[in-house]
Amino acid sequence: MSTIQVRVSDKNKKSVEKILESLGLDITTAVRMFLCRIEMDHGLPFPVTQKRNLTVNGFTSEFEAEVLAAANDTEGSMEFENADDAVQYLRDLTKKK
Repeated sequence: MSTIQVRVSDKNKKSVEKILESLGLDITTAVRMFLCRIEMDHGLPFPVTQKRNLTVNGFTSEFEAEVLAAANDTEGSMEFENADDAVQYLRDLTKKK
């Protein structure tokens, strides 16, 4: 039998202990389960990925470029002087159908 020591913050330990207790587990049992699962899966039992570089708006640069291109695409769009004119236009469209 081997011993593993891990340093974590007191706050993290207490929070995890509370969650595990609600599941009927203690930290030692949870760590053993985690290690067994790594052995079974031959890797971590959850995806480990790097965060993608996101813009200040929280989008990938590719998606943000698509959004900006769509926002600038005014072909076929209409302009109205006010909201009432826009509503009237829509009403007229529904009458034609």
